[in-house]
Amino acid sequence: MLVTHGNRDVVLSVTQNEGARFSDVGYGKLVDRSINDEVLAICVSMRKDIPQTHFNALIAKASEVVFDKLVASNPNAVYEVHRVLTDITGQDAAAQPNTKRDYRQAAAQFDIIRRSGAPTDPVVCEYAAKGKFEETVAALSALCQAPSKLVESVMNDSRAENDFALILAKAAGLSWPTAKQICILRRKAFRYSPQAIEAARRSFDRLQPATAQRLVRFYNERHSALTNFQELAQNIRAQESAVPLQRRILTTIA
Repeated sequence: MLVTHGNRDVVLSVTQNEGARFSDVGYGKLVDRSINDEVLAICVSMRKDIPQTHFNALIAKASEVVFDKLVASNPNAVYEVHRVLTDITGQDAAAQPNTKRDYRQAAAQFDIIRRSGAPTDPVVCEYAAKGKFEETVAALSALCQAPSKLVESVMNDSRAENDFALILAKAAGLSWPTAKQICILRRKAFRYSPQAIEAARRSFDRLQPATAQRLVRFYNERHSALTNFQELAQNIRAQESAVPLQRRILTTIA
């Protein structure tokens, strides 16, 4: 009742009360009220009893400003984004490819196509269907605004779990048929069963474009400063030991 009918001060107060307990429905309403409220979002994310599903929803639904503040103030948000990436992809997004390729020519060709105003989805679909690895990577890199190094590492991963390629394809605004061809190209080393295709389609359909773009952008920004998420986590833990958590929260709110 407090969460549903209380004003912002009431909701903030009850959220900061460690002794307060919320039902599943109550947490859902808290998340909804936190979407555009960075202070409330931080307080909700800091609760030790927040269910994982609601924490995931808080990350996925948050506005850009709230998302950035949440990540900056709460190391769990960083770990959760990494976990989300790993769960969806079955791989570490920071994995490095084994071979070195030059994508400059492929990138230049795709740039000409984009500038011509021609639809890009069928072009990328054809690249992937014909096994044109460099062209596919260059196209995804351009459409997602992600470094070719990241896209290449995704395409070179040999494990058969769900693909980070799905996130890249969704962030790029590509259709499922094109995403399917990209996944098949990545999985060329083993058979892509009908069951795996259907599971990938369901994952692709559930994934929201804004969420995919946010995950790619989050990785890009952090990857430009640190080599991978492991180093990022170590950096945050070092900060946590040096600065009391409450002081960091108050500084962020201020």
